[in-house]
Amino acid sequence: MNQSSLQVTEWIVTAIAKVVAPDMDAEKLDGIVKQFNNLVRKLAHGGLYFVLGMLLVCAAAKMGIMAENKLYALAFLFCLLYSVTDEFHQMFVPGRSGQISDVLIDASGAAVGIGICWIVRRIRKQ
Repeated sequence: MNQSSLQVTEWIVTAIAKVVAPDMDAEKLDGIVKQFNNLVRKLAHGGLYFVLGMLLVCAAAKMGIMAENKLYALAFLFCLLYSVTDEFHQMFVPGRSGQISDVLIDASGAAVGIGICWIVRRIRKQ
């Protein structure tokens, strides 16, 4: 997985570097590729859980399966537990590792998505 994203990141950064800094040496370019790839991967983690949090709130609210005051907390708890189990699973996959930092990034993304849903629902009620 990392190799695939690294190849895409390398292609993008190299294309930009040819325009912005055509005489950049390969070692410096490689360092930029690795940093940018890490940033993109972490943003993807948070972004996916942002969407998951929003979808959980919207689906549960639409179905009316629970009181609104519990809706947000349970959506967040589900996202958090899913993230923990995903990172735990990765510890058993060759070439992958479970990281607490990824759980924190996932939880942050979910919290922001759920928070936006809360704000939008409050505005609509007024």
